[in-house]
Amino acid sequence: MKYFPGHYDNRSTTRHGRSPSYSNYLRNFRFRYGTEAGSVKKVAKYVVALLACIQLPLLLYFHRGGDRGRLEYSPEQPESDVLTRMMSRDVGRLEGATYDRTPPIRMMQPMQNVGLLRKLTNQVYSPTNYSGTESFVTSIDAPTQVKSTMPRCPMTPPNLFGRLEFKFNTTPPSFEHTTLHNQNLHPGGSYFPEGCVPRHRVAIIIPHRSREVHLKALMWHLHPILQRQQIYYKVYVIQQAYNLAFNKAKLMNIGYLEAMKEDLYDCVVFHDVDLLPEDDRLLYHCTDTPKHLSVAIDKYGYRLPYPSLFGGVTMLSKDQFRDVNGYSNMFWGWGGEDDDMFARIFSRGYTIKRPPFHQAKYRMSYHERDKGNKL
Repeated sequence: MKYFPGHYDNRSTTRHGRSPSYSNYLRNFRFRYGTEAGSVKKVAKYVVALLACIQLPLLLYFHRGGDRGRLEYSPEQPESDVLTRMMSRDVGRLEGATYDRTPPIRMMQPMQNVGLLRKLTNQVYSPTNYSGTESFVTSIDAPTQVKSTMPRCPMTPPNLFGRLEFKFNTTPPSFEHTTLHNQNLHPGGSYFPEGCVPRHRVAIIIPHRSREVHLKALMWHLHPILQRQQIYYKVYVIQQAYNLAFNKAKLMNIGYLEAMKEDLYDCVVFHDVDLLPEDDRLLYHCTDTPKHLSVAIDKYGYRLPYPSLFGGVTMLSKDQFRDVNGYSNMFWGWGGEDDDMFARIFSRGYTIKRPPFHQAKYRMSYHERDKGNKL
């Protein structure tokens, strides 16, 4: 029986409590290698201590929630037990009954396929090199707001339904049908509430390509919600031309520029074309920090896939978007631009706010996944 590599144990101890073979091994080790072995051990200890000193301030910073670049989580955030508490996505298979926007609560069913979730947790991303990103922020002279003698709209809209029920259909309502059922819409997809002056002026930026079915569903579903919230808004659909790799970030930058040429918006919402809100109490207006709305999507079991996610449906004020220099134009293909935006927001010292999970629920329309980018 070997007690130490290369030496046998005779189970007889010396006066120091060690077996003779172990003592002989130590003597031979010191004779062969001298005192360098002890030095190596000391160096290893110093290296470990140095690494601990480097990591400790960062860990304390995130644990205490520093004043700059800190994520805020609502107390309603669920536990991390994904397997036992995952709920379903009906995957929006574009089947079943017609669209319905009535307020009854829709019960969720057990999820059949969890799929692969991104395993990024508490990772700090490095921002994209800004030198490779074209500057697109220009001096814009937007129209001035019209003064009115009407009262301001209430802080809390009075006509909200709360939780909504809706089902997918193989054929969503046409744009003409949506226009017919939203008589208060102005040409170009804008809305101004009646009887009061809106507190918020919001530009809705929707980038897409070859997603007309999803766009029809979103327009039918989103317009009544925004009108009940009594905000002034206009929808900008930015569609990419030519058969090139999809560049969602550049389309959002273009949408921002075009929107600011038309009006004095104080808030910009970047909205994925395939996400439908499930609760009209999720208010589409900006706050003092960037806001991430789509924190609970049915595709991911109504959970946040990873803490640094900033995509899907996001909101920034005009000044915040200028401060981070917008999105990077370098992401061709699916994904990456949202993580880069998180890094830009973090590097500028902003916090990211997220609404309560029970209000920030979205359903995703079914579609094949796009080809990812090479970055």
